[in-house]
Amino acid sequence: MRAWPFLAALALVGMAAGGEQNARWGKEVDGLACRIEVPGEACVGEAIPASVEIRNVSKETRYVVSIFDIQLPKHAKMDIVGPDGKALKLSSWGETTPGPRSLQPLGPGEVKRVEFPDLGARFATYDPKSRTMQSSFGTPGEYRLTYTFAGARLPKQMVIGERIVNGQREKVYETLPDEKLEKTWAGTLVSNTATLAVRELREDEFAVHEWGVFTVFNDLKYANANRKAEWASLPDFFYRQFPSVRLKWEPAAWDKPIIYFYCTRPTLKVEVKVTFAEGAPVAWWPCCSSPVDDGMGRMPKGGETPVFRTLTWTAWLGDNVPAPTHILRPDEPTQPRPAAESDLPAGSWLLDARLKEASLVSVAGSKVQRGRPWSTTQRETERFIYYDGLVPAPNYVRCVKASPDSVTVRNAGQFPIRDLFVADSRGTARDGPARFAHVAGPLAAGAEQAVQLLPVPAAAWPKPAAEAVGKALVAAGLTQAEAKAVLRIWDQGFFGAPGVAAFHLLPQAEYDRMLPLEIKPVPKKLVRVGVVLHPQFAIEPELTQRAERLIAQLGDADAAKREAAAKELAQLGPVAWRLMREAIQKAPASGAARQMEEILKAADATDWLRQAAKDYKF
Repeated sequence: MRAWPFLAALALVGMAAGGEQNARWGKEVDGLACRIEVPGEACVGEAIPASVEIRNVSKETRYVVSIFDIQLPKHAKMDIVGPDGKALKLSSWGETTPGPRSLQPLGPGEVKRVEFPDLGARFATYDPKSRTMQSSFGTPGEYRLTYTFAGARLPKQMVIGERIVNGQREKVYETLPDEKLEKTWAGTLVSNTATLAVRELREDEFAVHEWGVFTVFNDLKYANANRKAEWASLPDFFYRQFPSVRLKWEPAAWDKPIIYFYCTRPTLKVEVKVTFAEGAPVAWWPCCSSPVDDGMGRMPKGGETPVFRTLTWTAWLGDNVPAPTHILRPDEPTQPRPAAESDLPAGSWLLDARLKEASLVSVAGSKVQRGRPWSTTQRETERFIYYDGLVPAPNYVRCVKASPDSVTVRNAGQFPIRDLFVADSRGTARDGPARFAHVAGPLAAGAEQAVQLLPVPAAAWPKPAAEAVGKALVAAGLTQAEAKAVLRIWDQGFFGAPGVAAFHLLPQAEYDRMLPLEIKPVPKKLVRVGVVLHPQFAIEPELTQRAERLIAQLGDADAAKREAAAKELAQLGPVAWRLMREAIQKAPASGAARQMEEILKAADATDWLRQAAKDYKF
């Protein structure tokens, strides 16, 4: 199964201005005062900016050691107490020794200002499950912040380097002027205590919509041609797990999964994790934060190439991306950087998936174009998240009988089928009518129904059918723009493929079972709309009869007939594989069962996909 392209949209609103307590100055010490300012309110997942100002309130110039970054706590630190009363911990810190050039003048009334673009990146903890850093501001409630700055007196003479003189290494010194030494500020400043209220996102601020098409093939030759064309259409710089496409598989796929984020907040950091409950992802875009090809991946049983079954993206949503969070200087730019969509090849179906209504998604990607992510980074921005993958084909709708103007369908699934569509475009090749049917349902589990296909003039095809499908997609939760994107991308698959195509909507609970999706922060509204597509639907009765005859032939006394039947069964595809599994269950100890087990082992990846999911836990 292939994963669909997923597009998720998130809404963000502006942060409230800081309150009066966030604007006060701390206690004056030896002519200097300090304050910290943060937004009065932020939502879980937002970038939390902070600024620190140190002001000279005296009437003379003072010299200050310009080491203000909180990752060097010997000189500057930030104390943050969370809603539970516990102090937040810095994700990393270091040490440095001030030198002569770190002494900077601070004139009367002058202010030194240092900005921290996102405290959530500084105060974070490592999550071994997702292998990502998680912001410590993930719990709603009030946070109290205080900044402390410690000055330092320097010796009159300091080492600033080394040089070679007459072949000997000697130190180079710098002597500080007496004025600097006398006016160096060496006290300890404590800022005001600022408060930050963190709250959950509302439904109108953050929503995620996902759609995808799950394709279940009857014919193996048609399925292989479809897969080859689909993967060949992806840009070379996309990330993938199986670049050589040599994986054996049962032909079913999540096709073009797309996740859209709709966000009204200025910037929101999200973590999106999709898991293949059975199966494995194949390709994705933009770059995910896990897995990454760092040479440290675990190997599944047998020592084969690692099979990752989860993908995790860490991304910023919105038109701007917060500035880097490395060590800051007072003069370093900290303004957010504008986000812009990455280039895609002209004519790519992915351009049809870009919706201007959806939030931009920005991640750290890779400049190196190879089969998997590598070390050199670049920013990648898209209007969606896309992934593609393989899963064992489920048993949903079956074709029991087919005629030129009707098909009899059976619901082989465990849930009612709603909005079943049958499209037959064969007549348009002869300037005749197409045929179409929409069964609103529900068709109960195990039930059969004869579906009459009504003629549609070739000149009007497929407009009436597309309108009916579009209405069903919107009723299921997609926006009008999303439904139109689905129909643009899948026009040929739904209405123009050879033969008869049947497709229906998938209940979100079944979608969630097959592809569990975890998003942090948790959206108040999550819509997942799956379409299950059965190409070449009408050939199933003929294939069923043929497979049943060949399975019976496996018990023939003539060895040549048994060998011929086994060879032909291996080429039939999923219909035959399903019937062989049923036959094995009825007579597991027979010689025919052993033959069928060998055929399935060689041709069908169902067991392999399921075992890979168990053996490899990333």
